Amino acid sequence: MNVYSSYQIAALLTFLSTGLLALFVLVKGGGRVVTRIFGIYTLAISGWSFCWYRFVLCDTYAGCLFWCRFLHYPASFIPATFLHFVQHLLGINKERKQILLRRSFYGLGIFFSSVAFAPGFIKTVAPTPGFVYYLVAGPYYVTFFAYFVVAVTTIHTLLFLGYKGANGFKKTQIGYVFAAYVLAYTGGIATFLPVINLTLPSFALYLIPLCQIIVAYTILAHHLMDIGVVIRKTVIYSLVSAGLVSAYVGSITLFSRLLEVRSSSAPPLTALKETVGAGFQWMKAVAQTSFSSSCIAIALLSIGLGVFVWYQGRHKPANRLWCFMCFSVAMWSFGLGMMVRSHTSAEALFWQTCFLYGGACLIPTVFLHFVSFVANQSLRKTLIAAYAASGAEFLLNVSGHLATVGPRPPFNFYTVSYPIYFSYFVFFMVVATYAHIILAKTFFSAEGQLKEQIRYICVGTFIGFCGGATTFLYVFGIDIFPYGTYAVPVYIVTVSYAIFKHRLMDINVVIRRTLLYSAVSAVLACVYVSTIMLLAYVFGVHKSSISPLSSAMAAVIITLLFNPVRVRIQRFVDRHFMREALDQALLREATSGFVHEIKRPLANISLPAELSLMDLRDLKSKRRALKDVLPKLEERLQYILNQTADAGNKIEAIREFSNSNGKPPEDLELAQIVRKSVSAEELLLRRHQIELKLDITDDLPLIKGHPKQLEIVISNLIKNAAEAMAQMDHGSERKIWLSASVAADKITIQVKDSGPGIKPEARLRLFEPYFTTKGAHGTGMGLYLCRQIVQAHGGTISVDSLNDRGTTFTLTLSHSNGSKI
Repeated sequence: MNVYSSYQIAALLTFLSTGLLALFVLVKGGGRVVTRIFGIYTLAISGWSFCWYRFVLCDTYAGCLFWCRFLHYPASFIPATFLHFVQHLLGINKERKQILLRRSFYGLGIFFSSVAFAPGFIKTVAPTPGFVYYLVAGPYYVTFFAYFVVAVTTIHTLLFLGYKGANGFKKTQIGYVFAAYVLAYTGGIATFLPVINLTLPSFALYLIPLCQIIVAYTILAHHLMDIGVVIRKTVIYSLVSAGLVSAYVGSITLFSRLLEVRSSSAPPLTALKETVGAGFQWMKAVAQTSFSSSCIAIALLSIGLGVFVWYQGRHKPANRLWCFMCFSVAMWSFGLGMMVRSHTSAEALFWQTCFLYGGACLIPTVFLHFVSFVANQSLRKTLIAAYAASGAEFLLNVSGHLATVGPRPPFNFYTVSYPIYFSYFVFFMVVATYAHIILAKTFFSAEGQLKEQIRYICVGTFIGFCGGATTFLYVFGIDIFPYGTYAVPVYIVTVSYAIFKHRLMDINVVIRRTLLYSAVSAVLACVYVSTIMLLAYVFGVHKSSISPLSSAMAAVIITLLFNPVRVRIQRFVDRHFMREALDQALLREATSGFVHEIKRPLANISLPAELSLMDLRDLKSKRRALKDVLPKLEERLQYILNQTADAGNKIEAIREFSNSNGKPPEDLELAQIVRKSVSAEELLLRRHQIELKLDITDDLPLIKGHPKQLEIVISNLIKNAAEAMAQMDHGSERKIWLSASVAADKITIQVKDSGPGIKPEARLRLFEPYFTTKGAHGTGMGLYLCRQIVQAHGGTISVDSLNDRGTTFTLTLSHSNGSKI
């Protein structure tokens, strides 16, 4: 292995380790500022290492000069983001001196990134020992080098001082961070050595991925940035098994090759390099030759997912939009696969115009529309602009002004852009990025099942969009094969998992074990055959053909591994997907919600039934006359009948809510629902001497929903307010204000009380299941159930409370775009 290839491997390891660490921290960080800053900082390192990899890989003057200058964009912001992270880690980010220091670092980062392509910064690139080309510094570059060194030294000084002043757990965290980044920046600063005609040690760059391992260990073992991670035994087993399998196959391959060294004049190390190189070349050739087929397969899988989602909820806008999104991806993928294998330019142009960009123009806009429903955000103006832009790009496409086709090895034909094509690229990236920003913001504010659903949508579609975006590289003349296209199906896998595991888009699917086992076996069989072919090719590399002996050896190795892998995967499937038995957490949640809503009507029935029984006994013993008892008996029996009907209505409402295929929502008069809810709580209000002021008109727009479910929400809020004020002194004001207002396409309902308020620590957990402030008298499911119902109606619920100043619950629902008839 020569120095040049060693640089490439180190840069790739850095890119992968920093990228994965950044994604892990952003997902697990819970939306905290420190984790977001660390994620941005680590992504900056990842971007720098990828550009550095492309720089050392490139063998042309123009390519090397471009990547050499471009890598200084992310590099310019590495010191500033590192300082920002360290300040938050040490808790000094709000000190005046630190704010000034941080702003100066960011200002210098902006300056150096703005001059990255200036000849005064990087003059040119020239042949350098160990590299095809390396940068030749301009007069500004020494300033950048000085800034980088001074910045890194300053930040490590802050870390060292923070370490000396810290205690316990915090001291351990800072110690690991300090040690890790001393190693990382030792390796990173070594890349400046060739600029001053010194040799860059190949081992230096491996210190950067080593740093990421140390930081990851600090997160897992010492909860750096308060990230708590529970590592499942199955994950460890999978990682260990993968490592052992890799070592096992590698050892067998090496042993097989070394046995052939006797008949070869090549030394063992050369034989090893030839073997590994042959394996990589074979995989590269397979990836390139199967590109068209994989695109067509992606199209078929996307259509399958789209049809399934549409079939499971065709009356729901989110489901219809996701189906439309899947069909747009299918059009793009199918058109791409057919274009690259076309035999004439006319045929290729047809597939590009009618399918590839016919679907691609719609993908980002339809995805943004889908996200608006998932995140429950009104993006009407943005969506109108996005659909207009999609239409404009589509017209440019069909009129032939967007792009044409031309030969592009290894493909028969590929897109050749016109100048206006850049507008499509910007449109695609801006809309897709904006949609993922909305998803990320919603993820950090969401809770429970919604949070898990958004997590899988965001991760899957982000990987899918990034993979699909690699098809732009050839269009803009960047000679990188679009391997990222193979990552597009990740969105299908993650969204399917979210549907099966977390009931995304309210789709409830029970998977039969036999069906899933068949699918797993089919996938494993494909992997089995492919691995045999690869190993057989590697074993037979010197014979220039795949011999029966090499095939047999490969088959024996994989057979030994195949059955244990299959058994483990089936166990994983049983544990994570099977719903033939009801999940215990779901059973507990459903039971608690049912008990919460039925408890009150039954309790209300108990007292009048007991009083009626006492009156009947008095009547039987002739202690009271019939004319005195009969009116009260009639009143109580009517009350019991009303409470029984109320219990039945609540059972039906909960049944509808738990059934995703229940009856569709209907047009409702909100004023009528509110008045029914108030009427149901009259007895409770009178008992606690609470005055309720109702400010709601009959001319509110209609809303779509289920009346009994919304009555549960309003009743729960009134009941909670009444019970909170029941604990107050008798001389205290006891009032509830219930009002409704209309703004744009939303109706806002407020339930405000003059009660004692809610403590801040309790307010943060108010909508969590099983959290209650009522002790043994509460189930902790009332407000949780309210939130679930409101979210199912496409609305939001929030709380605002101050100690001794009362509490206000605010509901926001979309109306049916029309007034009451």
